[in-house]
Amino acid sequence: MTNIFNVENFIEGKLGKSIVSSLKHKELVRVTLHKNKDEYIVMPLARGAGITTSLSKADGILEISKSVEGIGLGERVKVRLLKPLKEIDNNLVSIGSHDIVMDLIGDSIKLCSTHVGSFGGILAIKQRNTDIAPIHMLDEESGEYNISFIKKYFPSEDMMLVKGVERIQGLIVQKGNPLNLKEIKDILEKNIKFVNRQRGSGTRILLDYWLKDENLDYINLKGYDYEVATHLDVAMAIKNGTAEAGLGIMEAAKIADLDFIPLAKEEYDFLINPEIKNSEKIKEFIKFLKSDFLKKKIESLDGYSLNKPGEVIEIKCSR
Repeated sequence: MTNIFNVENFIEGKLGKSIVSSLKHKELVRVTLHKNKDEYIVMPLARGAGITTSLSKADGILEISKSVEGIGLGERVKVRLLKPLKEIDNNLVSIGSHDIVMDLIGDSIKLCSTHVGSFGGILAIKQRNTDIAPIHMLDEESGEYNISFIKKYFPSEDMMLVKGVERIQGLIVQKGNPLNLKEIKDILEKNIKFVNRQRGSGTRILLDYWLKDENLDYINLKGYDYEVATHLDVAMAIKNGTAEAGLGIMEAAKIADLDFIPLAKEEYDFLINPEIKNSEKIKEFIKFLKSDFLKKKIESLDGYSLNKPGEVIEIKCSR
């Protein structure tokens, strides 16, 4: 078997996300690569990920010397390749919200996925750093998902949104719900230890919307600033006792063998990079969303439903 660390090819690219590093140690950061016109965008993978999983997703290794405190967004970097460039160029790159459905997609098509929240996905599309951005952002005034945010951040471009899945958001709580939690206000009234999602995530936006709607002050929510990156991270924080409740999806609660209190249904869709909306990999992606295979997989999950998956919505934003 070939040792992937013996690959000696290097390529230069532009960093798509800032990296903070220690001055004490040399760091090897696993990264993904995305070709954008004539250059490569370099995106760091979460450094807390398991070594086997993150290596399988990584396209290369970025070395940061111990004399460097970090590397800023947009800086040129050199990456040591772990895969052939031809294989990397065929990847469908996703930057945005996390959902278990992304793992199902990644099992069937060549997908390189980074979880930075819905707002981070919109910014990645705006900067042309990704092919697709999974998003689920609720407009507080209209109650509409995603479209108003696209119009806001792309006021002079025509954009394309592809329908994905509908899922139930709710409270993930300890097994048996010993604290007898039923709704968001119970978290504050009972002074429960909460685990939150990161700023810019659709789940965080939904929480803030509910707090505002109930006239509740986030300052009184113990754990509001305790942030994690995925629904599974929320579930595991509750499982290991670091927190007592958090907002997330039903399937994450099921995986961690926790209880779940459903609160609302939301729309998890995909914003498409307009420069590649007619490309073969986007056509393949839409075809997969419409497939019977995905339908059967989604039907096996708790808290999910399908409503015209793969349907293309053209959003006329240009003036």
